[in-house]
Amino acid sequence: MTMAAEALEQTPLEAKSPYEMRVHLGEGVPDTDVKSALKTGDMGFLHSYTTGSFVDGPGMRLVAWTTSCMFRCRYCHNPDTWTLSNGIPVTLERAVEGVRKYANGLKSMGGGFTLSGGEPLMHDLSNLTHLLQRTGFATHIETSGAYPLTGSWDWICVSPKKFKRPLKEVLQMASELKVVVYNKSDFRWAEDNAALVSQQCQLYLQPEWSKANAITPLIIDYIKSQPRWQLSLQIHKYINIP
Repeated sequence: MTMAAEALEQTPLEAKSPYEMRVHLGEGVPDTDVKSALKTGDMGFLHSYTTGSFVDGPGMRLVAWTTSCMFRCRYCHNPDTWTLSNGIPVTLERAVEGVRKYANGLKSMGGGFTLSGGEPLMHDLSNLTHLLQRTGFATHIETSGAYPLTGSWDWICVSPKKFKRPLKEVLQMASELKVVVYNKSDFRWAEDNAALVSQQCQLYLQPEWSKANAITPLIIDYIKSQPRWQLSLQIHKYINIP
């Protein structure tokens, strides 16, 4: 790692609050380091992590967000994760050491580790998940499914994006399919993806937040006629938790 990357070793990985905006943290890292990081998985670009989440998987979660995403979804919660250089270049050892201290507490509360982004599968996650599972973390990922799956996961949530279809092999491994519904055509999109998942995969339709008042009744009517689907709600937004 270069001196520019090493200087960022002092930047805290844990976010101060859910409102913290992080940008330009990795701009000084040379392209050679970026390419090496994404290829080997020995270094990654992390926006931040936070603890105490009950909305990103079962139990209490430690949630980490990688940077880099090509989709630019209009409803994205984390637009500051879109650009790779907004993240902190973090060695594998530092990432694991940063979260290891929470392992016992998370296990006692039925929780674990959730990785989101950005699009986390733009990184090679094999080494990261191997070390986390050795530490005792249950590993969950939320991904668009548009890139090859790396890593060992206890739960895979695929939230497909129309800009780049999810890979068939990722859909086949999905534990959960979560489709954001922005307009009526998204029901057809949801069914197209559901046709490729296993019978054990849980199916969810989630109203896009800015159109929730109009879309939620449509989803409820759809679920009544297609009961294999379930309603996913961003309950934290209804009660004003970021």
